[in-house]
Amino acid sequence: MILVIVILTVSLVLAVGGISIGMEYYGIGKTDEDIRFNIPAGSTNSEIADILVNEGVIKNKKLFMLALKFEKPAAIYPGDITLQPSSGYSEIIEKLSQMRESYKTVSITFTEGENLLDIAKKLEDNEVCTADDFLFEFNKNQGFDFENDVDDNGDMFYRMEGYFYPDTYEFYVNDSAGNVTKKLREQFEKKYETVKAKIKNSGMSLNEVMTLASIVQLEAASEDEMPKVASVFLNRLDDPDTYPMLQSDTTTNYIKNVIKTEGDNTASIEHYTECYDTYKCKGLPAGPICNPGMAAINAVLEPKKTDYYYFCNNLKTGETFYAKTLDEHEENLVKAGLAKKK
Repeated sequence: MILVIVILTVSLVLAVGGISIGMEYYGIGKTDEDIRFNIPAGSTNSEIADILVNEGVIKNKKLFMLALKFEKPAAIYPGDITLQPSSGYSEIIEKLSQMRESYKTVSITFTEGENLLDIAKKLEDNEVCTADDFLFEFNKNQGFDFENDVDDNGDMFYRMEGYFYPDTYEFYVNDSAGNVTKKLREQFEKKYETVKAKIKNSGMSLNEVMTLASIVQLEAASEDEMPKVASVFLNRLDDPDTYPMLQSDTTTNYIKNVIKTEGDNTASIEHYTECYDTYKCKGLPAGPICNPGMAAINAVLEPKKTDYYYFCNNLKTGETFYAKTLDEHEENLVKAGLAKKK
């Protein structure tokens, strides 16, 4: 009886495994989304299989290598290609064995401090994808590990604001927003891995670090000033009874330029305004207000040790003035040309 049970169990496992392999081979139940990517010249079959797995076109490298041996294509050509996971391995191999023209690409530089709306418009202006499609796809989960650490408090205007790493990227013209988002997520995850341990040791959540870093990015007159500027906000956060609000003008600008222009209705705009206005809400706003660079992130994680609670910048010279008390701050506002002497 035991032997019969063992045999039946093994048979069932083999049968289920066979069905799974068959579905993978024929692309059954897989997405028909276009995935556009490049196969470098000189790539081996094994390297091409790795690319297909990494791009999400196939899941089983060994099965693909067996399919290649069975199909025996005359050649597999390098270059740009668009494939659908639902095509199945035979059709994928057939497309790989066809000569292809290179797709048009565009290189775009995104600077530190741009928000997702800025980025979406820049992508649309360069004919990569529409702004609306990008915002929709970018604010969805894409299955990357770091997304599990994003604290979705329900009050963020754009859920993934702050999680775009500013850099220069090369995109295909007229690509899908899904492909664009995947490329951007991969870059952010690489950068996140370099500071992940610091974030966990900081006592702050990922969302808190990125939110404060986004404010520091826009408030600091230079990268050199970022650790001091971060210390001012952290000092205020550490003494909420005395300094319940951060009072950053950069959050006011985000409300004006993003929330009030993109909000669905009056009630929605009022809600998010309350969540982001650091002259009214206590502590940090609900989420990041731009996409900071590594200097701002590290400034939050490794701030200067100061006893400052105020700062202001001379908008003409870029000089930053710091103060421990409100009286000192008011004197600095005069020095910075931001107020008249009483």
